[in-house]
Amino acid sequence: MKPIGKGVCAAAFFAVAMLVYAAASPANACGRDSDCMVGERSYRVVLPEGYEKMEDLGAIVYAHGHKGSAGKTIHNKALTALAEELGVAFVAANGVNGHWNLPHRPGSSQFLRQDELAYFDALKADLHNRFGIAQDHIMMTGFSAGGMVTWYLACYRGDEFMGFAPMSGTFWEPVPRECPTGPVNLIHYHGTKDKVVPLDGRRIREAKQGNVFDALGMMTRIGDYKPSGHEELSDMECARKKNDTGKRLEVCLYPSGHGFRAENIKRAWRVFDGKRPQKG
Repeated sequence: MKPIGKGVCAAAFFAVAMLVYAAASPANACGRDSDCMVGERSYRVVLPEGYEKMEDLGAIVYAHGHKGSAGKTIHNKALTALAEELGVAFVAANGVNGHWNLPHRPGSSQFLRQDELAYFDALKADLHNRFGIAQDHIMMTGFSAGGMVTWYLACYRGDEFMGFAPMSGTFWEPVPRECPTGPVNLIHYHGTKDKVVPLDGRRIREAKQGNVFDALGMMTRIGDYKPSGHEELSDMECARKKNDTGKRLEVCLYPSGHGFRAENIKRAWRVFDGKRPQKG
């Protein structure tokens, strides 16, 4: 048998080294099964096939409920299927030990280190730097406590997302009187039989969940939205408002308890994506 030459060994070593480098490169270092790190925080992501060649790649960012995690979210097939179906990145945001640090939450006197606004700022920047996701092509959504996160971002980062789709959650009381970033595109989904987060809120220890209609009323006032239609979709009824700038504010109610429907996220994406100015 012929001995293997030094040149062949060197070539083989180089090939292996390149594979190791590729596996460790930013675009491949995280995803569905491993955390994408942003400082001390993280997220998970599912990307559509061929995302590298997509221009103007968009993303749906999802905030989990109380005691949830990005790892649990990413195993929900109905949610992750949205990536291929819509041709977008599905991003599972991660609280800290299942918690989100929101104003007036139960136990708010207990200091929590995490700054949620800074986290989502960093997450958005990382999505662009790591995967090339367009910063103006991102929708924010979430369920229960994640719905509260979504309303919070709609109020304080309203100009950073193309739209918001909170599900079964809003602010903790008191509902803000103003939102610094002004009116937004927002569709709120909620079950009328929800007893965990009722439409008018529920007291938990020293805190109380906010009233959904107070939050919608505040947004209506600051955005000067006017009624613009009513839609019935299967068992769901949606009341829609618009303002002079074309912003859409909508509430969709259905006779169900505390839960979410992935098809509502899909519907919201298509509404908001259809409102974006066409490029080119």
